[in-house]
Amino acid sequence: MTTQITALLRDKVITASDGAVTVDNIKAWKNVKKTFKLSDKPPINIMINGSPTVNNFPVNLLIHEFEKIVKSDNIEDMSDEFLDFIGKTVPKNDAEKYIENHIIHFKLIYGPVDDNNYDKFIEIKDIFNIKIPEFINTKYDSKFEEIIETDLPTYEKNEILEILKKMFCHYLMLISTGVVISGISSGDFFPSSISFNMILNDNGKIQILNKKTNINCNNTKFDVYGQTDVIDSYLTGINEDFEISLFKIIKKIFNPSNEEFEILKRDIEKIKIKNKNNILSRVDSLPDNDLYEMLEILIKSTELKRKLLSNIDSVSGDVHIEKITKNKGIETEEKIYKRIRTIKD
Repeated sequence: MTTQITALLRDKVITASDGAVTVDNIKAWKNVKKTFKLSDKPPINIMINGSPTVNNFPVNLLIHEFEKIVKSDNIEDMSDEFLDFIGKTVPKNDAEKYIENHIIHFKLIYGPVDDNNYDKFIEIKDIFNIKIPEFINTKYDSKFEEIIETDLPTYEKNEILEILKKMFCHYLMLISTGVVISGISSGDFFPSSISFNMILNDNGKIQILNKKTNINCNNTKFDVYGQTDVIDSYLTGINEDFEISLFKIIKKIFNPSNEEFEILKRDIEKIKIKNKNNILSRVDSLPDNDLYEMLEILIKSTELKRKLLSNIDSVSGDVHIEKITKNKGIETEEKIYKRIRTIKD
């Protein structure tokens, strides 16, 4: 895993990434480069997280080859061109077999759903906020139904199916390659970013999950990828684990109606958005060095928490920071703890 940040500001993009790569829950490398140039004109870079390979092809080598042939001059077309290139270059998957095999593995980890744990699945339904893609949607319902080992009314069964499919999408994301493309497209005044996870090569088409876009964005945005919990807590003022525990206590003590509980969740979400906006509204005016320091501290805080709670340094290494502007293009800030060394490409 990793932690990465894309800060979209009115006149620039700043991207930050740690350098850790873990394989099978073992830290294999500490200072791996995960940020690469896609284009000088227009200035656009790419960060990768999660798996460093797509069907055994190293993603960094694929990126270097793509950089030589890229033709697009805006981020949306470049993103599509990149996916087309990957689909034509890496081996194809037997999509149906791939998904079915992973459903079997998913069941071993998370299943089955029975009378003893049904309530726990209902409690976590709001955690997995993922749109189920067409290549999964209803095609594999019979396979997911095999995970449910209890008699349920149709409505409750459909609800559990939806939860299982969202959990499965999250599981696929954890084992896939995440991509974040950022920069300033030709003809745009403001920066853009596109992120997604590459899941499989379905007959030359790369199926993706969790695509998010910010195009020609004229307001400040911080997007966090990989291990997000520490940074989200800092920005929103509310820890996710505390929020989940709070909801459980409220349900247990006050037993609110569904409507009352939804109102409570919306109010908490409003508080989180307000807190985050209060911070972001001030970020644009910070000097660059202060921004770099802020991004480094956020990533280093995540690293420290992982060291305290786990034997695996899944977030570690030097923080690699790049600034992208319309006039100067991509500038690289190699940032070591308490020391800044600027390298201009």
